Amino acid sequence: MRGPHDRRSVAKGLVEDAILSEKSDTVQFERFGFVKVEKRTPEKIVCVYTHD
Repeated sequence: MRGPHDRRSVAKGLVEDAILSEKSDTVQFERFGFVKVEKRTPEKIVCVYTHD
């Protein structure tokens, strides 16, 4: 996931399992900001930072 401070940075973290069934492509990560979900698999979630 690209971070809010450097457009080329990658941030790794944990997310609740509920993201796998979330219908929206845009979600909010607490204490991080809004992200667009690009890819969802049970092993990996790929998101792109959009805004605070």
